[in-house]
Amino acid sequence: MNNRYLTLGAVRLLGLRTLFWPP
Repeated sequence: MNNRYLTLGAVRLLGLRTLFWPP
């Protein structure tokens, strides 16, 4: 598997988390 897919998935999860839990 490519690391790009893993990195994209991690970034997406982080972005969703930030949207769900704003500072």
